[in-house]
Amino acid sequence: MTFAIKYAPHSFDDLVIEKENIRRRLQQYADGTRTKHLLIYGPTGTGKSAAARVIMETRVGLEMAKFTKCFEGSKFVASDLDLLLTNWSWQSISGAKFPVTIINEIDLLSVLLREKLKSLMDEMGHMGQIIATTNNLHVLSAPMLRRFDKIELPVLSVDGCMNRAQSILQAEGIEMSDEDLRYQLEGFAGDLDDMASVLEDIYLEMNDR
Repeated sequence: MTFAIKYAPHSFDDLVIEKENIRRRLQQYADGTRTKHLLIYGPTGTGKSAAARVIMETRVGLEMAKFTKCFEGSKFVASDLDLLLTNWSWQSISGAKFPVTIINEIDLLSVLLREKLKSLMDEMGHMGQIIATTNNLHVLSAPMLRRFDKIELPVLSVDGCMNRAQSILQAEGIEMSDEDLRYQLEGFAGDLDDMASVLEDIYLEMNDR
């Protein structure tokens, strides 16, 4: 198991979000204060899918989340629109105050499916909430974008990742100064998977000694 999988965020505190105003807005989605359809966008590796998943798990609970389908834009087909509504109905019957469904990489839906999804949001959006992610905001039409609250997760800095990186190392029993960790992360380009690979290298090196 790679570090990226082993230390995937399991709670809101595990998410790496540098800007406090962004963290506060996402937290409001997690606690149900905000219920508008949400689109999380930004470069690859900034934690968009993880944030969407944590929000959904916080909203519906971990047990219900195990049976809640997360859709992938590259595999989304017309019948998934019905499945999405069924998922909302099931969550509602099971006790969710406001059902949530994730669509990762929504830009990969065909233009026709995006139009059908837009119609579903207009006609049935009162039944639940869509949390979508994308690396390519410009691909989506202006009418589609208007139906979402849009929150950007920008490129991460080394300093912004230090607390999470240190907590992962400490979980593995590794003590390292911030200065040494910054040196190890030299060249970090803001991708959390890359950070996890560096931490895994540190772990393996320490255990080879």
